Amino acid sequence: MGEQARRDQDDDAEAGIGEAMSDGLPITKAEASQIWKGSKETKRVVRALIDAGWEVFKQGKHYRAYCPCQDEKADTRVSCTPQNDGNHARRLLAAKSRCPDRHELIQ
Repeated sequence: MGEQARRDQDDDAEAGIGEAMSDGLPITKAEASQIWKGSKETKRVVRALIDAGWEVFKQGKHYRAYCPCQDEKADTRVSCTPQNDGNHARRLLAAKSRCPDRHELIQ
């Protein structure tokens, strides 16, 4: 394991990020609130995605949200620290709209 990977792992442990995120399980709404605590709009949209049945997994330094219909067009990367919170939230909503089943989501 490289030095950067060790530091990332230590940072995750210090931040209180649960085991569920490191063992391939989707994150919960409570974990989403902790991860995106500084990005209110992104946090709101990620929590709404989870409520709508989407699954969010940690993948390296970032997270990825997968549509419940398993369509590849609707999955998207979710940044932990978006440069522009509002634009990132809108991008997540746009990814949701590409889902062929048009799952319910708070707008």
